[in-house]
Amino acid sequence: MTLKPNPSPRRLPPPSRSSAMAADGSVLRRLYFSVYNWVVFIGWAQVSLSMILALLDDGHEAVYAAIERHLLFAQTAAIMEILHSILGLVRSPVSSTLPQITGRLFITWGILWSFPETHSHILVTPLIISWSITEVIRYSFFGIKESFGFTPSWLLWLRYSTFIVCYPVGMVSEVGLIYIAFPFMKASEKYCIGMPNKWNFSFDYFYFSTFLMAFSAMAADGSMVRRLYLSIYNWVAFIGWAQVLCYTILALLDKGHEAVYAAIERPLLFTQTAAILEILHSIVGLVRSPVSSTLPQITGRLFITWGILWSFPEVTRYSFYGMKESFGFTPSWLLWLRYSTFIACFPVGVVSEICLAYTVLPFMKRYQASEKYCLRMPNKWNFSFNYFYANGMASVLRRLYLSVYNWIVFIRWVQVSWSMILALLEKRYEAVYAAVEQHLLFAQTAAIMEILHSIVGLVRSPVSSTLPQITGRLFMIWGILRSFPEIHTHIFVTSLLISWCITEVTRYSFYGMKESFGFTPSWLLWLRYSTFIVCFPVGMVSEVGLVYIVVPFMKASEKYCLRMPNKWNFSIKYFYASVFFMVFIPALVPLFDCPAEEGLGKIKNHITTQELSNLVKKNREKTKLNEKEKLVGLELASNRRLKRGKDFGPATRALSTLCTT
Repeated sequence: MTLKPNPSPRRLPPPSRSSAMAADGSVLRRLYFSVYNWVVFIGWAQVSLSMILALLDDGHEAVYAAIERHLLFAQTAAIMEILHSILGLVRSPVSSTLPQITGRLFITWGILWSFPETHSHILVTPLIISWSITEVIRYSFFGIKESFGFTPSWLLWLRYSTFIVCYPVGMVSEVGLIYIAFPFMKASEKYCIGMPNKWNFSFDYFYFSTFLMAFSAMAADGSMVRRLYLSIYNWVAFIGWAQVLCYTILALLDKGHEAVYAAIERPLLFTQTAAILEILHSIVGLVRSPVSSTLPQITGRLFITWGILWSFPEVTRYSFYGMKESFGFTPSWLLWLRYSTFIACFPVGVVSEICLAYTVLPFMKRYQASEKYCLRMPNKWNFSFNYFYANGMASVLRRLYLSVYNWIVFIRWVQVSWSMILALLEKRYEAVYAAVEQHLLFAQTAAIMEILHSIVGLVRSPVSSTLPQITGRLFMIWGILRSFPEIHTHIFVTSLLISWCITEVTRYSFYGMKESFGFTPSWLLWLRYSTFIVCFPVGMVSEVGLVYIVVPFMKASEKYCLRMPNKWNFSIKYFYASVFFMVFIPALVPLFDCPAEEGLGKIKNHITTQELSNLVKKNREKTKLNEKEKLVGLELASNRRLKRGKDFGPATRALSTLCTT
């Protein structure tokens, strides 16, 4: 056997001139796109910086004057992107690039630059903000990608997430500015060509702008007329409900709940009446919602005047369907909000409807003399109707009252928790009490109703455990924290509020769900009777510690003291009362059926019940297996006997049939 020599290694052919040119072309392409993206990025960064400075110094009226030159350069430079698509330098098709760039250029040159009357309008600011955020992120994304061959994950996320907010804001601002410019277009007749002329052709910029506005929306969406119509409808309704929500919050902050309806009346009437179209959508089959569910919902809404109770669900619902019809998808967080907010809003809305109908009954009685909305016999329809008795059917039940009570106090404790977290993140624990004071006073004072609930028997909690717990909390809130500002910056205030917030948010959400829906999830049941293991001692130590810390200030100020002689022949010293309270309340807690012992008992009962149920299940499974084994053994034995010719009667035959089955 002869060994063959190893073949010589195969030599690769030298690179051809065409491949070298292709490599050089790729380098030049990347270099060109790097320079282009960074130059336009700098232009948009200048737009953003100039806008921020103008907003801080002179307000939104001066924004356009400050950014005009940079905006015209940055937006006009985007014409190159159409050329990039035509030449195939980028993968973006011309069909999507062309309407986007022409729409931007039309707004920049055809509206903003051509009609200075729009420069000081508020819509210019959200338009520039949405454009700036989008373009700064987009050009920096492609600049890094072309320059270094990669992009950081956070920039990738921003590139494909910020449009969720910026796209509708920009679209609404663009359409709004075109609409605002319509009167100036008509008055100036700028860019119009009237007949007769040598080309025998007329052009009206007003109608062209209207057509371009509709065409841009259709081209950006790229969907059928149904999707376009539903997109516009949902976004218009969303804007209306956002106005209702915004005006409600401003009215509550400025003048209180008495001024809410006056502030929201016009947008509320518009947005709620526009919902009549949803009945038509169901009838003609534009949406899948059946008329049987849409009709009573919309008519009920039209009957009751709504405010803040339904503005948040409607903002969520219309934005959900607006994004679904406009973009063909909805983000997961909005999907969760769409089908979760009703858990709190539905019972609150139902209770408010019933309470409003109940509240208006006395006024209906006054109008009975005028028989408002009443139809008396005889008449041609042979039918009578009394508006008072029709509304009197609405009653306030125990479960509805407790549902709305628990959800309202739950919301205030959530506000306390949120304000506390923000204060801790921004200014440390010294600023916690100042941030939560108003919400805390309301949420804790509202608990006085729980003593009344126990007295009248609305709840099963005895007065003996409810009274010391609520009075202790009220003493800490009003008698210590609010009365002595010297302790507001102490660390014990933070630990006290953390323990209270965890306990109360869990407790009120537990009872809110229990009264509203008749059940509570297992994880909330566990939290209800487990968090006190940590929160109860932390809260107790913080309460006693704060009382001890405030003692010197009590002595120095002699606040809430009553000295002899006086007409009542009675004296009291707040210092000794506080010391007595500090010692007496912790001593009382173990004697009563307090939440701690109740929780321990319920947890023990829960664990015992679980263990017993598991044992019962295991025993049942073992019993079933044993019975099955016995039946199989008897069947085999009976078969053997039958084979031997021995039949022991109908019992054996019945058993054999049963086993076979």
